[in-house]
Amino acid sequence: MQKLFPLVPALLFSLMLLGSCSKCDKPTITQLKSEDRTWLPYEQGSSVRFVNESGTTVLYTCTSATTAYVPAEGYSTADKCIDKQNEEASCII
Repeated sequence: MQKLFPLVPALLFSLMLLGSCSKCDKPTITQLKSEDRTWLPYEQGSSVRFVNESGTTVLYTCTSATTAYVPAEGYSTADKCIDKQNEEASCII
């Protein structure tokens, strides 16, 4: 019984600590508009040719066009709660 006594305050402290964690609200997301999407130069399957320094033509093809949510201006991925996010488009070449 005496061995369990020191564990009781530690257990209570742990429960208080876990119970005090704040929950983040659902973030506001700024979606890409259809007008924004018209500015994207590549879509999945499109290709572009580049000529490198040695004169060799290299063909790059967009294999995957995706969107993801990123922290809005003023926020970081290290923030505990991110209130605003922006949708970001990318093309994997």
